[in-house]
Order: sequence, then C-alpha cells, then structure tokens
Amino acid sequence: MPSGWRRTVTPVALALVSLLAAISLWVAVTDAENPRNAYDYSGGLIVNAVNVPSGLAIAGMSDNVVFVRVSASDETFSELTTADFVAEVNMSGERQPSSNKRVSVRVVGRDDVDVISVSPSSIEVLLDDEVSKQVPVQISRLGATPQGIAVASIEPNPTTVTVSGAASLIERVESASADINLTGLRVSQQQQYVLTARDSSNVDLRPVRIDPNTADVRVTVTQVGAFRSVPITLQTRGHVAEGYNLVSSSFDQSSVTIEGSIGVVQALDSIDTEELDLTGLDSNTTRSVNLRLPTGVTTQRQSVNVTLIIEPAVGEMAVPVAPAAENVPDGLQAIFQTTSVNVVIRGEQPILNRLAPGAIRAVVDLTDLAEGAHLLVPEIRLPEEITLVSLDPEEIVVVLQP
Repeated sequence: MPSGWRRTVTPVALALVSLLAAISLWVAVTDAENPRNAYDYSGGLIVNAVNVPSGLAIAGMSDNVVFVRVSASDETFSELTTADFVAEVNMSGERQPSSNKRVSVRVVGRDDVDVISVSPSSIEVLLDDEVSKQVPVQISRLGATPQGIAVASIEPNPTTVTVSGAASLIERVESASADINLTGLRVSQQQQYVLTARDSSNVDLRPVRIDPNTADVRVTVTQVGAFRSVPITLQTRGHVAEGYNLVSSSFDQSSVTIEGSIGVVQALDSIDTEELDLTGLDSNTTRSVNLRLPTGVTTQRQSVNVTLIIEPAVGEMAVPVAPAAENVPDGLQAIFQTTSVNVVIRGEQPILNRLAPGAIRAVVDLTDLAEGAHLLVPEIRLPEEITLVSLDPEEIVVVLQP
C-alpha cells in the first residue's frame, strides 16, 4: 500500500474509531444513569385495520383496544401518552369473513422505548361487504339553556351525509349525530361539530366512515322573559284583639320565582300578598293568602300559606285600692289616715282588662296592737296571674281608738 494513501486513511480511521468509542461511552453512561425497566402501560390503544381489501370493510373486532408492556427508563415512561403508539392489524389479502390477526404495536417519534408484549396479541376481525348510504344529520341536545333563554332553531349544514362501512353496520345506521351542549348558552352561535354514526336507539356505531365527518351547525336562541327570585312581603289590615300582639309571621316559602319582561322583573324587589284581615285574632293561626302579581308578571304559585304567632301583650296597670284591716282588737276601731294606696301591677293585658272590682286588696293585720297610731306595711293580695310592680305609699298610718 503506498505510504501516501496510508497517511490519508489512518487519521480518518482513527477519527471514526474515536467517534464510535465516544458514542459507546455515551450510551453506556446514559444507560447507567437512566437504566431501563419493564412497565405495563395503562393506557388502552385503539386498534386500526390497515390494507383492507377493496370492496370490503371492517364489521367488528373481538377487541378493539389492546395494552402493551414496554421497556423504558423511569423518566421516559412517565412522559408516554397513547399518541406515542400505533396499534394495527394488517388485512392485506384477507377476504375471509372472519380471521384471527396478530396485533402489531409500534412506537412513533422516539427511539428510547421498546414494546415487549401486546395483550391480547391477536384478535378476531370480521369483514363484510362495503356499502354506503345517505343518512340525515341529527342534533343531539345536551344540557339546557339558562332560564329566560329558549332555542328558536338549530340548523345543520349539510342536512345529509354519506356513511360507508360494513353492510351489517351500515344497515343499522339511522343518523349522523352532532352533540350540542346548550348549558349556559345565552347568545346564538355557529360552529363545526364532529358527526357520529348512531342507530335508532342512539347507540354509537363504529367503525363507520362519514363524509363529510363534520357539520356546520347554527344555534339561534331568543330571550323569552326574565326570571328572578324575590322575597314575599305580607300585607295586613285591621288589628288583632285588644290586649294581644302579632309577634311574628312566616310563609311556607319565603321567596317566589317570578317571570316577566326584563324591565318589569328587574324593578321588583319583592312580591306583596293581598291584605290579610287581622281583626279580632287572639291565637296562633295559619291562613292562605293570594299573591298580588303586577301586570305582565307570572309565577308558578298564586298563593302562599302564612302562619301568624299571636300572643297576649304584657302590660302594667295602676289601681287605687282602699286599705282594709283584719284582726282589729276588741273594743277598738281602726281609722285609716291613708285612705288609698296606689298599686301598680303587671300581667297579660287580657287578664288585666278583665280584673273585677275588689280583685286587688291592700290589707293590714292589727293583731295584738294597742290603742294609738301605727305605721304599717300593707299586704297586697293579687290573683295568681298578676305580679306586683310597686306600692305607693309603701306604709300607711292606722289609728286604733275606742
């Protein structure tokens, strides 16, 4: 070999050897720092059929989802998604109605993951003649618009599409459905929706091709009225019986939902009842009372039940009482220099109002007292329901004389 050629080749060879050695070292260091382990990937992979013979279509699979066991580092495994895998069965040359096919799973876009096994490793695939037909586009409504908003119309474009696939599936297809969520929708909208082939029971049918596979759907909404929950206010006339108080009132529901035009509804802070007559009421009672609804306002309830708590009023009364003597000593007579005592009492007003004359007494006991003037505290005798508040004067002068 000429020495000039050796001088040229030798440095290149040495450089290549150095590069290979560096790569091997890098791989060894990387593997040492990030060792690979075997993991069961929990995400299910959808199986797709490829190379299906012309004129045939997939009618079904015994399993259309498979799972894999992979080899990868901890860091790599934590980053994996189902988009990193492709699961396929190759139908090339197959024309039998039913066949058992091996599932092939490959990793796409990265070289740091290896597929160890696939479960199930093979599946039964059903073939059928491929057919097509036209079906209507159907709107499936999800949720509901807010109160006061109504759907005026839903218009899909196109209104019909072509579905293609296995004859056994296509004969069951009744529509291509677009799922439209109306929850919270307050304004009209127009957007694209993906179509799904469904049977008469609204069950999804797959695999079915739809052309086109989306529809442009316009949803038009209108405002049918405003809704608002407002408190109920009790209106009354007359007065409860004398000596009684209306302590409280309560409804079987404290508020009511009203409906009407926006301006009217927004102007209302409450709904009044018709006037409830309180005249002469002297005990707890429950009454039905109609709601007084303004023109143009409606509600699901026309009346409410109101419970009234009525209790006797507690009051005070000043009663002048002439003092009386008991146990006057023989041979003497009692002369009162204090001829009247002002007694202030407290009790339920109806009882106070019904007190009979003489029901309150101011009595002094003169037992064993001698002739002369005596300053005594009278005993105030009251009915059981009444209490003493004050006495004026608190002491009275009694003179005993023959």
